[in-house]
Amino acid sequence: ITKTTTGVTVTSSKLSSVYGSAVTFTAKVTPALATGQVQFKVDGVNKGGLVAVVNGVATSAAISDLTVRSTAYKVSAEYSGDANIDGKTSIDLSQTITKAVLTVTADNKSKVYGTVNPALTATITGYVNGDDSSVLTGGLGTTTTAATASSAVGSYAITPVLGTIGAANYSFKTVAGSLAVTKAATSVAVASNLNPSVYGQSLTLTATVTPSTASGTVQFKVGGVNFGAPAAVNTTTGKAVLATTTLPAGSSNITATYSGSTNYTASTSDPLVQTVDKKDLTGLVLTKST
Repeated sequence: ITKTTTGVTVTSSKLSSVYGSAVTFTAKVTPALATGQVQFKVDGVNKGGLVAVVNGVATSAAISDLTVRSTAYKVSAEYSGDANIDGKTSIDLSQTITKAVLTVTADNKSKVYGTVNPALTATITGYVNGDDSSVLTGGLGTTTTAATASSAVGSYAITPVLGTIGAANYSFKTVAGSLAVTKAATSVAVASNLNPSVYGQSLTLTATVTPSTASGTVQFKVGGVNFGAPAAVNTTTGKAVLATTTLPAGSSNITATYSGSTNYTASTSDPLVQTVDKKDLTGLVLTKST
């Protein structure tokens, strides 16, 4: 009695797999009643241990450590045979490995209107197989944005640049980040050119907004109530003025509220205590009309 001749074929779970992703190889042995073991080989070198044949089939453990190269790997399955069936090695299967993708993402940043841009950076993610930045060659280019120190409040794209960066097992893609330009803070102070004053006497209230480049208006308030119309801020001096003769006699808390603008926050001054003395009517002569 002679041993039965066998057939062995090998297939891949994915003939073209991405670096770092798992792939398995399956050997099919005929006749299906074959027992024994299969040794999978890559380029003629054992890959993993022996795998038992069950119902004519043996499947390798998951393999994810094949690297990217210009030529395909040659995968074969060597069947050991058993008491009744001859051993045999399959025809080679061509297995290709493609590059995994690393993502270069511009880091989100923020700054206050009127200030210089912060340092722009980018982060690389997507390493597999325990890899890290040590697998990289070259370097990233300079991350860019269209925003400048004078750019208005808003959101601006930050664009990473690949430059000369490279890696044997990876390709690269870029993802933009954003630079948020926020409003600059302001402060406002209020002053009077005549304090104390006399009822009915003309005086000028001056609000000084810092920084002086802030545009907008100032609303003066007396005792928390709007007093006069909003006064425009002079963007050279930062001042807004209101002349009045109608402040009531006594002490009044006067504040100035800056409206804010596209690029500046609103703000309110500390109160100014304005003293208005009663008008002296001594010497006033009343005459009777005839």
